[in-house]
Amino acid sequence: MQQIPRSHVEVLQNRVEVLRSRVEVLESRVEVLQNRIEVLRSRVEVLQNRVEVLRSRVEVLRSRVEVLRSRVEVLQNRVEVLRSRVGVLQTLSHRNQVQRCDAE
Repeated sequence: MQQIPRSHVEVLQNRVEVLRSRVEVLESRVEVLQNRIEVLRSRVEVLQNRVEVLRSRVEVLRSRVEVLRSRVEVLQNRVEVLRSRVGVLQTLSHRNQVQRCDAE
């Protein structure tokens, strides 16, 4: 078997070292990317939780709006009743004034 010259062996060893360092760099990059992925997953989870909280708040607000609408309707009905009573009282007051004038 033929022996490989020492210079060729050194060149090959250098290439192997370069490739090993490249592999290390790539492994490091992969680790960084995996960490970023985890951070992003955590952020997504937080955002999903916020969305759920906001949806719940919207539901609560919708139910409050319904309650307030019914209260407004009740108040509008009361205003109409009071307006009607004021009209009746004004009519009676006017009649009373006319009767007083007629009596004098």
